[in-house]
Amino acid sequence: MDFSLSTYVQPLASHMEHPERLLVRDQQGCWYLWFGDGQEMTGITDDLASWIAERPEMVRLAAPRHWFDIECLPLGVGMYDYDNERSVAD
Repeated sequence: MDFSLSTYVQPLASHMEHPERLLVRDQQGCWYLWFGDGQEMTGITDDLASWIAERPEMVRLAAPRHWFDIECLPLGVGMYDYDNERSVAD
């Protein structure tokens, strides 16, 4: 996946206990997992995305579903350096 500034994804589900962990879809319809810990998104198959979306620990996000630049996706607690106003992933 090209992680340029013009890359947008649409979050469709979030993990119940770790809301920064997202199931997202890109503009081409490919599925990815966003872990919210500074690592790159992981591409997954359509079948795996469907299975993950149906898991009881996943919460489907309500419509309307918005598109976000990947630079704006959430990071987990402890992944942000508030003193320097930068994420540890930067």
